Amino acid sequence: MRAPRAWVSLLLTLPLVPLIVLGDAEAAQPVLQDAETRVRTKYNEGSTLYSAADYTGAISAFTEALQIVTAELHDMNVRGALLLNLAKAHTNAFDVDHDAEHLRQARSIYTRFIGESRNSDVETETDIKDAQRQIDKIDRQLKKHEEWGAP
Repeated sequence: MRAPRAWVSLLLTLPLVPLIVLGDAEAAQPVLQDAETRVRTKYNEGSTLYSAADYTGAISAFTEALQIVTAELHDMNVRGALLLNLAKAHTNAFDVDHDAEHLRQARSIYTRFIGESRNSDVETETDIKDAQRQIDKIDRQLKKHEEWGAP
């Protein structure tokens, strides 16, 4: 079961993107159920760390969840939500440690989200525009950061 397209338009206004139900539970095979459990566990871990302002820990947990989704579940709704959560965690990590690599990573992830969204039926044009606005904001932050002579 796919989530309605409209849910994604709210993603960029929420602190974190809620993880939606993965697939049809009745039809899921044991391997998929195990993968879903692992994704939910990592997502919950990342959400807890994010809420505690441990953005580096959240990045690690969301990355692990994303790897499972990519390798085993192939669910574009969940993948999109995880990409956005990962980008947000990187953006917030920059606010804490001022390491521009976090902004570069966030920009790359938003760009990936846009590319994947245009090649699927999951995200709407509004979601793509919201992600593009985030990229534009990051570009301004990177420019300012570089003007200050920071790496």
